[in-house]
Amino acid sequence: LARRFLERYAHVSRVDVTLLETKWNRLTVAGKPHDHSFTLDGNGKNTVRASVTRDSSTIYSGVAGFTFLKSTASGWENYWFDEYTTLPPTADRICSTAMDAEWLWNRLPADPVATNAKILDTALAVFATTDSKGVRDSLYRMCEAALAAVPEIDEISMADVEHLPIETGP
Repeated sequence: LARRFLERYAHVSRVDVTLLETKWNRLTVAGKPHDHSFTLDGNGKNTVRASVTRDSSTIYSGVAGFTFLKSTASGWENYWFDEYTTLPPTADRICSTAMDAEWLWNRLPADPVATNAKILDTALAVFATTDSKGVRDSLYRMCEAALAAVPEIDEISMADVEHLPIETGP
């Protein structure tokens, strides 16, 4: 799509394209997949962002609004405490967040769908299996693990909906 615009319009020097995927699950009726009915899978939307010039292209993949939770092994301690602080410090609490994540490909993998799933699976395994000092601590560790697991990505950014992004990379 981006190349078509560049080829058609000589005065255009760069085209940016962003796509969002809406996932649908086939509805099961009487134990069998229905041939034309679906339910919306509302947990996150896969994203692709491309920035294309006549000489190069940069492609990012990611997920927007992906929500996850763990009921223990997450703390919130050693933060700035003043007269406005209402949340008491604790070493163990419920942690739930919705995140937007995006990764920069250094080369496209043979199977982008499987590789995207590996990135998310790796990150979520870290979230589930490590004691967290807070949401930002978890997101940082998740980014590190994804970078280590998938050599096709150079950078990754994860942000929960109420905090600034956590980024790792060269």
